[in-house]
Amino acid sequence: MAGDAPSSEEPSSPRSGQGSPSWEPYRPPQKGGGGVLRRYAFSITVGIAALAVGALIYFAPTRLAPERSASLPTSDERRATLSVSSEPSGAVVIVGADTVGTTPVNNHRLSPGAYLVTVDQQNSGSRDTVVTLSAGESTAFTSRFSQGEPSP
Repeated sequence: MAGDAPSSEEPSSPRSGQGSPSWEPYRPPQKGGGGVLRRYAFSITVGIAALAVGALIYFAPTRLAPERSASLPTSDERRATLSVSSEPSGAVVIVGADTVGTTPVNNHRLSPGAYLVTVDQQNSGSRDTVVTLSAGESTAFTSRFSQGEPSP
């Protein structure tokens, strides 16, 4: 029974484990390598997609702008014209706060809207008229002054 008792001698075969010089951690086999491209493939894909969306947004106004249709009015067609004459001619025409010229004033271009038009004849007074203009509309009117009588 001498063989049954534990002995203090170490076995002659080396033990395998962390302390032994032949131990290495497990590494899964490499399939084709791949390197950096494979490691960052998702980040690269997201970056390229972000650049593509940014380019679409940046260039969209020039690429996706609707073409001007023949039915849409141009900026000149949206404007209205005003013609003013007076008897006798030579009266000063004021539209809003701007002096336009002396009568006859022909085809003065204005944006659509309401305007106070003043026709001022020297020695005869002035006449005020409110004119409402629509897009593409032409309006003409004549102010008559009596000679020598100032207007009320």
